[in-house]
Formats: sequence, C-alpha cells, structure tokens
Amino acid sequence: MAHNVLAVANEFLARSASSDVDLTPMHLQKLCYFAHGFNLALKDTELTSDRVEAWEFGPVFPTLYDALKRYGARSVGEQVKERNWASTETQRGNVVVETFTADEMEVIDGVFETYGDFEAYKLSALTHEAGSPWEKIYKPGRKNLVIPNSMIRDYFVELAATAA
Repeated sequence: MAHNVLAVANEFLARSASSDVDLTPMHLQKLCYFAHGFNLALKDTELTSDRVEAWEFGPVFPTLYDALKRYGARSVGEQVKERNWASTETQRGNVVVETFTADEMEVIDGVFETYGDFEAYKLSALTHEAGSPWEKIYKPGRKNLVIPNSMIRDYFVELAATAA
C-alpha cells in the first residue's frame, strides 16, 4: 500500500531525532525520493502515492514542499502534521503517522543509514547526475513536470545493481 509522503518524512525525522542528525526540508525531499526509488526498485511497489516533480533543485514532492516551506533552509525540528502549512499549531492537526511493512522499514532504514548524514547539497547533486530521471525530465523555469514512477524505478534498479 502506498503511503502519504508526509508519513515517510516523519519516519526520517524520527530517525534523525535519535541520531542527532539535523534534517532540512531539502534533506527530507531527497531522502523520501531515495526511499521511494529504492522501494520501487527492490520491492517493485511504490512507497508513496504522492507525485514526484522535476524542479530546479531536483526531484520534489509538492505535498512535502508545501508542508515544509515555512522552515526555509532551517532544520525541521518536529514531526509533520496534516496541515503543516497552517499558521497556527491548532490548525495544523495531527502528526501524520502510518504503519509501514517490515520491507518498507528496511528500505527507509537503509536509505537513512546510507544517506542520512549527507549534506543537502550533496543529496541534491546525486539527483542531478547524468541519466537521472530528474535530468531527463527537468526543463529550466518549469515546475509541474511529473517524473514517472517507471523512470524512477528503472534508474534505481541500475543504482541498486551497481551498489551491490
């Protein structure tokens, strides 16, 4: 079952809190993208049903962007809530939590262990590499260009094979 990307981000934030790793919105975008990509490649299923778009600084989940834009480049110090974009705490609602399978947790753990302490700019650079889905789809000045899951899957299948 595909999950809300906000719940995936909260899984990374939980790991961050217990490991003294600060995560910015850009970190969370890229970690969620890697987890989604590796889940597509290794488990042949999407981790999140949220769409991925090619923006200037790499692949972006617009839903996650909207939820975290109030942080700017600062660390995200709390779990993401249903309406995280709202201006007051009472309007934001509950923390987005979902139950992940053991396979999904394995992918999320692996991504955090491998990429969790990378600087945000390095994660972004990884998503910009030649032949990446972002590189194939991105058009300067345009935001709403969807990166198809099939393209993400194929790329991460190759990436997983070279890492093995």
